[in-house]
Amino acid sequence: MQPSPQGPARPAPIDAGALVSATDEQVSAHLTGETVILSMRDGMYYGLDEVGTVVWQRIQRPTPFAELVQAVVAQFEVEAPVAETDLTALVRDLAAHGLAEVRPTASP
Repeated sequence: MQPSPQGPARPAPIDAGALVSATDEQVSAHLTGETVILSMRDGMYYGLDEVGTVVWQRIQRPTPFAELVQAVVAQFEVEAPVAETDLTALVRDLAAHGLAEVRPTASP
């Protein structure tokens, strides 16, 4: 896919109530301020910075997306809309590599 002339495409938004959780198809280790993840699916190693590590620690249990955004806003100097956009990209990337899953909010 080619980037658009206006810049990279923004990932589709994630519903605030969607549950995000790490999959069982990985093993991870926390290092000083970082996390290293080994995907059992493709044998690749992935690294997360300090912000990604906060998210990774929280998604070890199913966590609403809005809670992830709130945690990042509370811990880092970032506005909620920016955090939401950046976390959407991170969560979508983790899911694309089989490291996390996003379960939509149940319909009433």
